[in-house]
Amino acid sequence: MIQSIHKLLIVEPNAVIALGLEAVIKRSNKFRIQITLDLDLENIISTIKFFTPDIILINPILLGTHLDERFVSAAHAKIIAITMGGVDSAIFYGYDATINLAESSEVILQNLLSIVSLSEGDDANLDNERLLSPREKDVVAFVAKGLTNKEISSKLSISIHTVITHRRNIAKKLKIHSPSGLTIYAIVNKLVNIDEIHT
Repeated sequence: MIQSIHKLLIVEPNAVIALGLEAVIKRSNKFRIQITLDLDLENIISTIKFFTPDIILINPILLGTHLDERFVSAAHAKIIAITMGGVDSAIFYGYDATINLAESSEVILQNLLSIVSLSEGDDANLDNERLLSPREKDVVAFVAKGLTNKEISSKLSISIHTVITHRRNIAKKLKIHSPSGLTIYAIVNKLVNIDEIHT
């Protein structure tokens, strides 16, 4: 099987942050990375047209928390906001996901790989959807909403052991092992609304 390489553009005016992200992402061989430190929107769009990325990691200071529809249509890519610290991801409207720099480098890379695995085509998403049972989808939705195993067991009227078994099966099927990765999966696959997520 041929492994697909994704073109990823980092749009971040701070060179230290941009180069740090590049170093983290290069740990995976799934990406060809381009960086722009430019602040001018027209230059950023020119870079996007030239590089034609599949994924854009962008500092939302450049575009604001609500993405302009013109930028989205010009980009033709997954647009991920680069966030810091305790910023609530629910404020980012129009972005496909967020990557929080306060997370460890392993979590950042795992979240990005989760986003990529979810964006590798509608067929892959449909296959994943078919893989999960309705009960497993319920568990994913509750994990995304921030519930503990005990709370999930209470909501679904099943034992904690059964919740743990579902979570283990979900991780095997989706190759997603973190709650943040499952949250991204749940949002992308419309198992939860972004405003239902508590951080």
